[in-house]
Amino acid sequence: MFSVSSKTRYPKEAAMAVKYITERMSANMYTSGAGLPTWVVKVDESKIDPITKSLVSMTQKAQSYTLWWDSSLEAADAQVYLTNLTALFAKQITPEQFASVMQSIEK
Repeated sequence: MFSVSSKTRYPKEAAMAVKYITERMSANMYTSGAGLPTWVVKVDESKIDPITKSLVSMTQKAQSYTLWWDSSLEAADAQVYLTNLTALFAKQITPEQFASVMQSIEK
């Protein structure tokens, strides 16, 4: 995340720099398969994974978004969530075990 101080000497230029950086980051993450574009980007889509392109299409048609659950958790609880989510995807724990851990951090 980037921000520009309200006290900067060159607010217009600073905002333009942040916009440029974030647009380039968005395009690079998209083309490398590391994320979905957050800006309208023009890239060579012939090398983009078809599933990623499908996700982009769905997000462009979405009426709203919901943030990932960990963004609303305290840092320690978010770490428990992320650690156990990784274990679940790696099939190191069952969905029931994952749910049990998640229930324990709701309190």
